[in-house]
Amino acid sequence: MLTKCAKSCRRRAKPATIQEKELNDYVLSVLLGIVEGLTEFLPVSSTAHLRIAEALFHVSLTSGYWKMYTIVIQLGAILCLPIYFRKRIAQFLSTFPQGKRGDRNPLTHPLGLVMAAFVVTAIPSFLMTKLIGKHLESLYIMELRC
Repeated sequence: MLTKCAKSCRRRAKPATIQEKELNDYVLSVLLGIVEGLTEFLPVSSTAHLRIAEALFHVSLTSGYWKMYTIVIQLGAILCLPIYFRKRIAQFLSTFPQGKRGDRNPLTHPLGLVMAAFVVTAIPSFLMTKLIGKHLESLYIMELRC
């Protein structure tokens, strides 16, 4: 059972004059879980689709409760990858830097390539933290990305 705070945190974006029934939090969780599950395995942005679904269901993202819900529901999809690929990751770690056949160096080994890609992505992201944070939940920006 949800606390009074959790229920009161989800506010409707529409004026108070319109009488609507709110979705039960459990039904809403199931619907958002379906959206996350379906879009995670398609070549589309699951985060954007989850955000669009939350907007359609009038879920307030200013609420800490629903922000945490969004993080947790996506955490499952993120954490399943290291578990699924654990043998491959262990192989990469154990053969770094020479590779499985001994024909690699730190720059051509898959782990080295991942580290290089991380650095190339992390530096601009760090420098643009304020800009990214300002527009992170913008539906307009998500629409431009698609």
